[in-house]
Amino acid sequence: MAHGRLSGQDEAILPEYDGFARVLDPTPVFLGTGDKLDLRRLKDCRLLIWEWGWTDTASRIVQQIGQESPIHILMFPCQLDRYWRELDITSYPAQMGGLRATHSIGVMLEDTCAYYRAVAPHANVFHMPVPVAVDYFHGLSKPLASRNPNRLLLTAPSRFTGRSSQMHIATYLAFRELRRRFTDLQGVAFVYDDNERKELEIILRDLELTTAVDVRSYMRPIDRFVAAISDCYAGMCLSSGLVQGRLALISACIGVPMVLTNEIETHRRLFPDTAVNWFDIDGAVERCSRLFADPAYHKRVCETAFQSVRYYDVPACRERMIQGTGLQ
Repeated sequence: MAHGRLSGQDEAILPEYDGFARVLDPTPVFLGTGDKLDLRRLKDCRLLIWEWGWTDTASRIVQQIGQESPIHILMFPCQLDRYWRELDITSYPAQMGGLRATHSIGVMLEDTCAYYRAVAPHANVFHMPVPVAVDYFHGLSKPLASRNPNRLLLTAPSRFTGRSSQMHIATYLAFRELRRRFTDLQGVAFVYDDNERKELEIILRDLELTTAVDVRSYMRPIDRFVAAISDCYAGMCLSSGLVQGRLALISACIGVPMVLTNEIETHRRLFPDTAVNWFDIDGAVERCSRLFADPAYHKRVCETAFQSVRYYDVPACRERMIQGTGLQ
């Protein structure tokens, strides 16, 4: 991608990996891992951003680019714990080759900086969470008075088992306990595919929550998803894993207070008063109950989150990327 400044509005930047390119350049060059590599496409580019996943295709391409081009290479690692669960050991040499060709590493979670400095002591490691267009998403939020006072946002995605599990069973155990206190409470959950839907339906049947949770397919573009969750009065998602925390980021922008796990600093930074261990069912129920019963507490949690989410705003992300790569 060529290093420049956005000519349009930051609202065009979505909180996902592809958004990084447009933070610095309104018209970046995209290289697909299935495309034939043509280094001439990079002749006017100063920065290459690649995602370190558990397959080795991208690593091999980056290694070749590093050998043949002077371009600065910035790596964005995928979810750290899942990377090692999914990695095939036969891909390891190629993965290390791509890593050695990398000059800078922008990590999604600041807590993992020390880990990546140890893995890649030659690279400059810095915090590079996904960019969030705070004011744009805030503009999509609903006034509190027009929301459903009995609607609770639950999981999105909704993975319970397997290597990609985020241990969401805890969320629904806590929700079941919460409904003993607030009998009119209704949950809403989002699934990314049919397998997730089947898993969730099995869990809901077992916990006798089938009629208490509205299961929806995740909606794109993201504006539709934001509109759907803006009707919620609060949220609870007790996921486990070193994820970015995008649901928390969006919720902070639109004023939906969340009870979340304290496993990652995104949750602790945005919702310090309502972050608990993922297995702390009692703690989650107590905090969520207070959000529904205490308007002043609800307001304070929302205000703290909105102030804190500015750290993830697009201008802040842009500055971190410039400093982290040394490009001016």
